[in-house]
Amino acid sequence: MSPEEFLMEASSTQMTGRSQRRRRIFRLLAMGMAIVPFVALELVLWGLDVADPSQADDPSSGFNRSGRLFEVDKRDGVYRTATARGLFFGDQEFLLEKPENGFRLFCLGGSTVRGRPYTTESSFTRWLGLELAERTQGREVEAVNCGGLSYASYRLGPIVSEVLAYQPDLVVVATGHNEFLEDRSYKNVKGRNAVIAWLEDQAMSLRTVTMCRRWMSQEDPDTPEKDSAEVEARLDQQSGYASYQRDQAWQDKVVAQYGRSLELMIEECRKAKVPLVLVRLGSNLRDCPPFKSQHRDGLSAEERTKWQAAMDLGARETAALRFEAALTAFRRAEELDDQHALVAWRLARTLDRL
Repeated sequence: MSPEEFLMEASSTQMTGRSQRRRRIFRLLAMGMAIVPFVALELVLWGLDVADPSQADDPSSGFNRSGRLFEVDKRDGVYRTATARGLFFGDQEFLLEKPENGFRLFCLGGSTVRGRPYTTESSFTRWLGLELAERTQGREVEAVNCGGLSYASYRLGPIVSEVLAYQPDLVVVATGHNEFLEDRSYKNVKGRNAVIAWLEDQAMSLRTVTMCRRWMSQEDPDTPEKDSAEVEARLDQQSGYASYQRDQAWQDKVVAQYGRSLELMIEECRKAKVPLVLVRLGSNLRDCPPFKSQHRDGLSAEERTKWQAAMDLGARETAALRFEAALTAFRRAEELDDQHALVAWRLARTLDRL
């Protein structure tokens, strides 16, 4: 290669390198210019205090593990239930500065703790606070209700972590009724990939996104959110029952997760040296028939007809107060299908009356 050819090739290579760098810089500038309007809009909304994400409903239904249940109100010197969590929790508040003679406790759980179907004022948290105030004369008792409608142990974990930062003297956890409900109803949001969940949570913290959500749903920013009492339990919806099918593997998984959630709460409270009381919730199986029953696999059409006839006969005998005959009929139905929940309940009710 002659010196002239070498110089020309070197010059061409140098120009190619410069061209590539220019293209990369141009692309970065183009991306930056595309982002600038959104950044500017976000800053304007922030400056005008418009579309505050903390004042909007929580689209992740409490599965945003970075979201807090309580927010600071410096003007009144209290912590208050965050507006974004208002659909599920009642309005609660407690002092920013814990009194020297104060006794502060938090009760966590689902709708039972929340006070459903009544208000937080009639919940056991309220009565517990009144009783403690009576028995500990001279101490200022703060009993804070952290009961969330349809909340199960998985979503209570982050709340335990949060309340431990508020100098509690006692934490009470009463959970266990919503484990299967939560796992079925919120399967998609609960099973999100960690990276996707983080990105979605960050996006939902932007005022621009909040404004777009309001616009798309045609919400009026001045219209107050629905009261938490208006929130329907997922099982109350017509499609709720259809999602429940007999699945032993899934059942075992949910039970195991429930145990693990409780273990994590216990570990956190022990590390913080805060007493923890676990409440075993009552279940009135005696007076409450199953929400849903399902026939065993392999039950033929002929067997189902015989089963229905036995159940109908048992119901007629029960209405006539002939409980021995009713018991015989229900046992006949049990022989055909021993996995049907309603059969077991009818048998138990009949035996209870004998």
